[in-house]
Amino acid sequence: REQREIEEALERRKQLERNKKPPPLVAGEPTPQPNNGDSPVRLVKPGHWMGATQSMVANDDNWVGEATVQVVDRSNQPIPMQNAGFAVRSGRDVALAKKQPKQVQTVFYTPAGVAKLSTRSTLRERGASLAAPPSTQPIESLKAHQHFLVVLAAEPRRYDFLRSISSVREPFAPSYELMDNTGLTQMGVQYQVVAPVADGAVLLPDNALCMTSVAYIVWDEIAPEQLSAGQRSAIVDWLHWGGELIISGPDSLDLLKDTFLDPYLPADSLGGRKISAKDLAKLSGKWRVGRRARPLEPNGEWSGLRLKLRPEAEPLPAAGNLIAERRVGRGRVLVTAMQLAERDLVNWSGGFQSLLNGLVLRRPPRRFAKNTATFIDDDGNSLERLYVKRDGPSGSALARIDATQNSKLRYFARDTHADRKALSFELQYVSEPGLFSDIESQRLKPPAVAGGVASWNDFSQAANAARAVLREAAGVSVPGSGFVVACLAAYLVVLGPLNWLVFRALGRVELAWVAAPVIALASTWVVVRQAQLDIGFVRAQTEVAILETQPGYTRGCLTRYLSFYTSLSTTYDLEFEEPTTVAAPFARTAQSPLRRGEAPTIVTYQRQERARLQGLTVSSNATEFVHSEQAFDLGGAFRYDAKRRQLTNETEHKLAAVCVVRRRTKAMALEGCWIGDLPGRSSTPVSFTPLSVAATPAEAPGEAPGGANSEAPTGGADQADLPPPAAVFAAERADDARAASTRGAERLNFEALFALALDPKHFEVGEVRAVAYLDKAMPGVAASPAASQLRGGTLLVAHLRYGPLPDPRPDFNNPVEVLAGW
Repeated sequence: REQREIEEALERRKQLERNKKPPPLVAGEPTPQPNNGDSPVRLVKPGHWMGATQSMVANDDNWVGEATVQVVDRSNQPIPMQNAGFAVRSGRDVALAKKQPKQVQTVFYTPAGVAKLSTRSTLRERGASLAAPPSTQPIESLKAHQHFLVVLAAEPRRYDFLRSISSVREPFAPSYELMDNTGLTQMGVQYQVVAPVADGAVLLPDNALCMTSVAYIVWDEIAPEQLSAGQRSAIVDWLHWGGELIISGPDSLDLLKDTFLDPYLPADSLGGRKISAKDLAKLSGKWRVGRRARPLEPNGEWSGLRLKLRPEAEPLPAAGNLIAERRVGRGRVLVTAMQLAERDLVNWSGGFQSLLNGLVLRRPPRRFAKNTATFIDDDGNSLERLYVKRDGPSGSALARIDATQNSKLRYFARDTHADRKALSFELQYVSEPGLFSDIESQRLKPPAVAGGVASWNDFSQAANAARAVLREAAGVSVPGSGFVVACLAAYLVVLGPLNWLVFRALGRVELAWVAAPVIALASTWVVVRQAQLDIGFVRAQTEVAILETQPGYTRGCLTRYLSFYTSLSTTYDLEFEEPTTVAAPFARTAQSPLRRGEAPTIVTYQRQERARLQGLTVSSNATEFVHSEQAFDLGGAFRYDAKRRQLTNETEHKLAAVCVVRRRTKAMALEGCWIGDLPGRSSTPVSFTPLSVAATPAEAPGEAPGGANSEAPTGGADQADLPPPAAVFAAERADDARAASTRGAERLNFEALFALALDPKHFEVGEVRAVAYLDKAMPGVAASPAASQLRGGTLLVAHLRYGPLPDPRPDFNNPVEVLAGW
């Protein structure tokens, strides 16, 4: 049928061309966000959800229909979700007024593990066939370690210098470029710099879960009114989970006063000022690198601001009162008193690269080295290249290309890995006979997690633990002896005394014998019906959820893992109240259920006023899983007062099995406090005591894995899906669960999830975290058809406080001097 519709649409297009009339519907290709508005290259990051815009106009009449987008391989075949028998197609309803151009927003998922990708988009008029033949467009994929650096500037061309600086396009030895078969010289690109502003519109997603590929946003003189309400909310969510916002120049700070970003600014403006060489002396002295490097000497005074630090800001002695920053959740906001694109600053060869890398971008310091080999280009010119040396665990040069260094975004449900190397390219030394005169060459081993940090992950430790809980809890529950006794007692009472009393009152006792078989048949129907409901003979639904919150923030990230069991083949549709929800089928096992050559089943994800997942087919006597994530408004925050040692639950949710844990030192030692129950709108004192939790044997002392400067591996890849052997406060949780069971509140077994949330290697140094259980599935999702059995529970992971950021450090040497041999 679809092929016939395609042929008919092609014939209609040919007829229109013959008549030289404009087509009734004109639609552009979906443009992923963020991207350069004027660039023909469409960049996406596999393993991540992406927003997209598509321009449309109806020429002949009003048009109502559906637009779909799906990522396919270069053979135009749908790509299944990882180890699942389903592929996701994104769709949404579209209504166009005649001659009125419209930008249609959609959300789609980009599968990982496929080398070449395309987007396939279709338009179908309501109640009719395809409005035009499907359109397929190639897209370019970022690698696991690469992220977007977004420039929101009134004059974006002023920031073209970002595309060539060493922090963005990091130099590597040519052997990397020759041996890497996944992208050649592109491995050296750490960030794709994009300026997604066109015709006054900011082309950013309106959903933080579609901004996980963005590491930095540079803001320069863009009015906040240019962003939609959804985009503003998405940026604030993105900040709290690790995004980094860089505000450049005096005009930008004034524009953001009393706006959605004002509560998170590190400083206020005290008015304009002129910045001279004297004002720059401290900044120049700290960040100037190299024996022959010249100090920062502007040709004239710069326009700038007097900054007044807010109490939440962290002092930066090395910035000379010209730069201020503060932490916002996991992320941070930085503001400069001068323009970052100031010409004299950008041209400062003695230290601008060091300043931008170490302070503005907050990346680790680098040591540049000259390549020992000489290579000849196609024109016969000798090439001498630089590469970056990092001091890895073995002291080797550039031990790996590390995704965790390039983005600070972290989601507990996505980024809990037993092995930190799962997120980084590893450098291997291999002997290549006949190649390069039998010398040992360098080859890159791709990471186990293809999407890098903050990627949608069905096989993180949290996802694996949730899958185990679903397997244990999903399916049927057999009625106990109490059900049988109760049914028998009710039957005997109705058949005997109650039956006789009713007809005695009517004066017709002899009719009790006539009513007896009717009562027997009715009782049989009730028993069978109730047994079907209890056994799950119809349908059963189980939910395991993780609710992650950030310090003092009222919105959380709610991750749901849902299972659907049915004894008869059923097709489910799910509806989520929160429109920012993203959802997809969740793999049941680590093995794909598809046979060679077998096509996946297509499910449709829709997002408009609500989000929907439609067409999830569950076979008879089988179970299928769904994974969803969304922003969740708690109506209050979880706060920790360090001075008063007090935890406050400002929400209405009652918490059970509450414990507060902190990690104070690099030696992985934890301190904790068991609280138990904590009602909504209440506070409780916190008294920490040392906890006897040892570090993982493979863990080296140092920064917490996933921290800003971590370099130590955390174990072998074969440990990636194994939970920690034990968790703190396990005995207290067991007692708490038994007490809840006596009250009739049977809990799901969340112990593996508690173990992950309380594992020392998933804590930053200085972090304080509350972990608790909610005896319910969170509201906001409805499945159709509804299940007769519903069970659910939620793990709360509330980050209460993070430690201070490490002191920013300049590079060890100057790349210009290294290349020149000085």
